[in-house]
Amino acid sequence: MIRDINSQIEKAVFEIEMRYSKGMKFQLSDLLSVSSCDKESNFSIFRNSLKTRLINDRITQIHSTRNSINIFIKL
Repeated sequence: MIRDINSQIEKAVFEIEMRYSKGMKFQLSDLLSVSSCDKESNFSIFRNSLKTRLINDRITQIHSTRNSINIFIKL
């Protein structure tokens, strides 16, 4: 179980800002802060909250979807 979802979201956002420059494409599973907790029971809540934060704060947008996996592009 992820104890503090908001802090884990902050870690993921920080990782995106540090690793990816404008226009780069990635999946959420590429992030260490996401893949480290993918087996947790509340992972779907974390993933959905992270997607919402990334899109609403204009950090990324969904570029495409392949095999029901979203590909994001850094803005």
